Amino acid sequence: MPRRRWLDSLSRYTSGTWTLPGGGVDHGEHPEEAVIREVAEETGYAARVRNLIGIHSNTWTTLAGHRVHSVNVMYRVEIVDGELRYEVDGTSDMAAWVSPDQLTRYAHTKIVDVALKQTTDWH
Repeated sequence: MPRRRWLDSLSRYTSGTWTLPGGGVDHGEHPEEAVIREVAEETGYAARVRNLIGIHSNTWTTLAGHRVHSVNVMYRVEIVDGELRYEVDGTSDMAAWVSPDQLTRYAHTKIVDVALKQTTDWH
């Protein structure tokens, strides 16, 4: 399998906005386990956590007027198996490899820019 920079992989919310693969942590689940599970669900890939990239806190208001606060734990992961596929019946409907220079063509979440800014080593 060719080596790719994980931050180049995006999944698309059903709303059409692209983001990094990830999601909520289940009760009692370690965040590293959560990212491995979410990557598999949203992209079809089996992944292994390499290291912590950073933690980001964000607040926003939904279209329905609800205030939301998220704490994003961002990891660099290595793809160890699997093939790219789309999530079925989830919060995302597509997954794709997108290079940073192509990112401006995609409506994407703030967390994508935060992760790119916090990452300096792409190897």
